[in-house]
Formats: sequence, C-alpha cells, structure tokens
Amino acid sequence: MSQKRRRASPLPLAALSLLLLVVPASTSQKARLTLLAAFRPVRNLASASMAVPFRILPGGSRQEDLARIQYLETQVQRLMNEKDIALSKLESVAAARQALKDPEWKLLTADVLFPADASAWRKSLVITLGSRGGAQKGMLVLHHHYLVGRISDVGPFTSRVQVVTDPGFKAAAVAVPRTYRAGVALGKRHVGVYEGTAGRPGRLKWLLGETPVEDDATVLSAENPAEGVPRGLILGRVSKVDSGLGPTLHVEVEPFVDFRALEHVSVLVPPGGLR
Repeated sequence: MSQKRRRASPLPLAALSLLLLVVPASTSQKARLTLLAAFRPVRNLASASMAVPFRILPGGSRQEDLARIQYLETQVQRLMNEKDIALSKLESVAAARQALKDPEWKLLTADVLFPADASAWRKSLVITLGSRGGAQKGMLVLHHHYLVGRISDVGPFTSRVQVVTDPGFKAAAVAVPRTYRAGVALGKRHVGVYEGTAGRPGRLKWLLGETPVEDDATVLSAENPAEGVPRGLILGRVSKVDSGLGPTLHVEVEPFVDFRALEHVSVLVPPGGLR
C-alpha cells in the first residue's frame, strides 16, 4: 500500500493572518513593510528570467536559428525597456531638481512596489527604499516636480508613503492665479492648508474670502523648513471654488498625477536631514 502524502497544514498561515488583523497597525508597520519587501526579489527574479535563453528543442538547424532569433529579439526588447526606465528616472530627477533650485536638497530614487493600499480608509503606496537606503519618516516623495506624499512608515528595505489624497496628509500651500491684475503681488498671497479627503480631490482650507483663487489655478507647496518642505512643489489644480457662507473659501484641488500608475519616485532629503 502506498502511503498517503501528508499535506501542509494551513493553520500557521491562518494564525499569522489573524494576528496581523488583531495587532494595531501602528505597532506592526515595520513588520508588515519587512514582509512586503519579500516581494521585491520575486519581481527581480521574474525580470531576470527574461535573460535566460530559451530551451532549444531537438530539431533541424532552421528551428534552432528561429529560437536564437526569438531569444535575441527578447533581449533587445528587454534592454530597450531598461533604457526607457532609466531615462524616465533621469527626467524625473531633473524636473524635481529644477523645481527645487537649491542644490543643497538631495534626491534618492526608488521603485514603486505596491501602487495602492489594501485599506479603504488609507491612501498610500509602498516604495523600494527603506532605512538602509537613507529613507526617514517625514521625508517628501516626488514624481518630477509633483508632490506625491510623505513617508509615514519605514522598514529596513521598504517604506510606506502617505499620498497627498490621504485624509491625514496636510501641508501649507498657495493657489497661484493664472492672471494677475494691478495691485496683486505674489508676495502677498494668502497661505492656506492643503489636506487630503480620501477621495480623488483634496482641498485647500483657511483662505480668506478676498484671496484671489481661480479655476484651474495651480496649487503649490509653501516653504516649511521645520518639516522639510520646500516651496514650489505642485499639489494639483483648482477644480472648484466655493465662497460658502463663512469668511473662508472652500477650494477643491485635483491632483495632476495618477498615483496608481506610478512606477518610480524620488525621495527628497532636506539639507542637514529632518529636524
């Protein structure tokens, strides 16, 4: 009689999943990020497998030649894709550098490991840069000169980024008018507070009623050295302005970037690090 094959018990995996559900997220973020980092070598292995030659089946020389041609075409396509990714990263860093103007700011590049969050109450993504690569909690994350978000949790090899549409994200910001009338000076613009709403648009609050805000105006970050925020990073465009009944304006801000489609980002390192 043949012995029955023993099956692996699903209980350890179920117990681990239950434990992660019960333990508060604030105390298990580093463990979660460390586990998510395990997906990176899997992705790298899948990419590296493209470089392995196809197995040539026994046959005539024509079949072997066709297999070699197919293999070489695959390698050429892979190299072209890698070149396009490298150029895209270079363009992103160059655009961010031009917006910063201050050469003291540093930029670290990272790939996006997970472009969305599993939680419906949180808007975040996971990047392939952790504490060992220089990432710190509170650092800003950019795509070109667009503000993507702020690092909220750091693991050894990966970090979670709180996207600007997350309800917990806040930053001082200004709305740059598309047109300027006589007597309106850029230095006298009122600074408001941008915050996420968990939906697609964010909002700009605490702007006085006489503040010039136009539809399609660009919303930029205001300088805040204490939190490592330079001025001039783009948060989005004004999609709706409502004066309401109170003294302040209600301004909706639509992001320019589709965060779910990001493949790589830049992490902004302030001069002297975060305070």
